[in-house]
Amino acid sequence: MFTRLNFRDGDSTRCFGPNTWLTTMHPPEVISRETMAYAVDGNDVAVGIHGYNVDEALPALSMVYDNLKDAYPVFCALTWPGSKMRLGYWPAEQRADEAGQRLAEAFAGLPYRSLDVQGHSCGCRVALEAVRAGLRVRNLILAAAAVDNESVQVDKKYGAYLQTNCEHVLVAYSHNDAVLKKAFRVSSYLKRLARFKLWGDDCKALGYTGPQNPEKCPFNLEAVEIPSITGHSRYKDNKDYFDAWLRLI
Repeated sequence: MFTRLNFRDGDSTRCFGPNTWLTTMHPPEVISRETMAYAVDGNDVAVGIHGYNVDEALPALSMVYDNLKDAYPVFCALTWPGSKMRLGYWPAEQRADEAGQRLAEAFAGLPYRSLDVQGHSCGCRVALEAVRAGLRVRNLILAAAAVDNESVQVDKKYGAYLQTNCEHVLVAYSHNDAVLKKAFRVSSYLKRLARFKLWGDDCKALGYTGPQNPEKCPFNLEAVEIPSITGHSRYKDNKDYFDAWLRLI
């Protein structure tokens, strides 16, 4: 079953609406929470989360599903207002935090057997915030994560929650990711300057370098470099990436 959990106001990429379960048909139809509870009951469920600057998320997330449909009876494509503006990244980060809270709330009490969550780029921030909000996850998969490479350490923002609320965490990264190499670092520097912090860490992305200090990360975190990745958006059709994911199941 391939379904959609929509946090957008309709199809807006800037505004939140009510949390809505939908089919992926055209036009989509609303699914009640009771129907979703019946669908996930006793099943292994996966959630895929898109990143920043994504308007039509379903085509990319359906490619993810195509590589995993034999592993998960239910796959949920999460759509959230991640902007569609060149200068909209900072507001998108703030909305990612809210989307993470909503994700935790949406799955609270559903009778699934296991829940795996994959985020791509800024979608990793959504996933991490959901775990921080208390969502219990079997496998958390972070692909091309547009978060600071220190943030998953136990002594930083997310590390302790990953250790408590996840069975396993997979960080998939690539030094061939030009978007994270340049744009993320520039954005992080500018954000730091806006807060009048003239010094700090190296502002590199987790999805570009992997964890900055692996020895400080949770015991259940595994970082895997995927050298065959040729660009920021290439995880959705990369065999090596899906092989690393499927080894967790």
